Amino acid sequence: MEAPRHILSRISSLFPLKPMISFSGQKLIFPVYHAASENPPAHLKYLYRIRSPKEFEKDLDEICRFFEPLSPEILRAPGKLRRQKKPGFILSFDDGLREIKEQVEPILTRKGISAIFFLNNAFIDNKALFFRYKASVLADIIMNQSSDSIPEAEIIHILGLGKFEKERVVREILTISYLHSSKLDAIAEICNFDISDYLHTKRPYLETGEIIELQNKGFHIGAHSYDHPVFTDLNEEQMKFEITASIEDLVLRFNPPMRLFAFPFTDGGISHRVIESAFGNKLDAIFGTAGIKKEKQSAHYQRIPVEKSASSLTNVLKTEYLYYLLKAPFGRNTLKR
Repeated sequence: MEAPRHILSRISSLFPLKPMISFSGQKLIFPVYHAASENPPAHLKYLYRIRSPKEFEKDLDEICRFFEPLSPEILRAPGKLRRQKKPGFILSFDDGLREIKEQVEPILTRKGISAIFFLNNAFIDNKALFFRYKASVLADIIMNQSSDSIPEAEIIHILGLGKFEKERVVREILTISYLHSSKLDAIAEICNFDISDYLHTKRPYLETGEIIELQNKGFHIGAHSYDHPVFTDLNEEQMKFEITASIEDLVLRFNPPMRLFAFPFTDGGISHRVIESAFGNKLDAIFGTAGIKKEKQSAHYQRIPVEKSASSLTNVLKTEYLYYLLKAPFGRNTLKR
C-alpha cells in the first residue's frame, strides 16, 4: 500500500462509509482480487495478502451492505448506470488462477454475484509461469531451505550482491523486473526448481475447459495482456501488440460476449495514444488499478486492489473514499495522460 493510503488506513475506520460515498458522488466501484485460499500456494505467498474463503465471503457480505453487485453488461448502458439509485460494484480477478474455479466461483454463484476473470493468454492451460510467480516460489525456497543446501555464491553473483543474507536476497528476487526475468530462470536452475514440473504438478492456472465452464455459468472473461509484462518497460508499439494479441486470441478461443481489457500491474504512465489504440480493438471497457479515480475517456475505469493489506474490505473502501475526498478540493482525482 502506498504511503498516503497507508497513513489514512490508520484513521479511516473512524469515518462512516455511507456519507463518504454520498459526498464523493462515486457510486460505482471495481474491487479486484487474485484468489482466495486457506493456504496460499508458494507462487502467491510473497506477493499478496490472499484472503481465505471465509474472509473473502465476509468481504462480500460487507460490501453488499453498501453496494449492489452489478453485471459487467451494465457498462454497455451508461444511461442505466446513471439511473442507479444504490451504489454498485463490479468484481474482478486477475491472472486466471485455479483458485477461481475451486474456491471463488462456488461462493459467487451461491451469492448470485457476477465477476470478470482477466486472463493472460500465455499462461492458460499452464503453459508458462508469470515472472513474479517464479520470484515468489524462489523466495519460498530460499526462506525454507537450510543454508548448506542453497547455492549462495551463485545466487549473489546473479543478483550482484556482496554477501548472502536471506532476507535481502528474497527482497532482491522479488524486485527483479520483467526485462531481467532471465535472472529468475538462472536462479531456478541452480536451486533445482523445475518450472515445467511445477506447472504440471501444481497447475496454478485455469484450463480451457474450465474457462468455458465459467462462461457457461454467466461469468465474464477479459484480456490481461499476453504474458503480464510491466507496460512501462515496453515501448508503445510493444504495448499495443500486447493488448491486441491478448484480445484477439481470447476472441478466437472463447468468443466472449464483451471485449474487456485490464492492464497488468497498472496503467499509470501509459499515454493516451496507447489507450486510444486499445479502444481501436472494439473494447467495451478497459481497467487500471489506481483506486477511486476519474478518467477523461468514457469506458475507462480504475479498480481498487484489495489484497495489498490485511484490512477488512470496509476499511479498504473507507481509505479509498477518504483519500478521494481529501484530494477533491485540489482537482487531483482525474488522471492525466
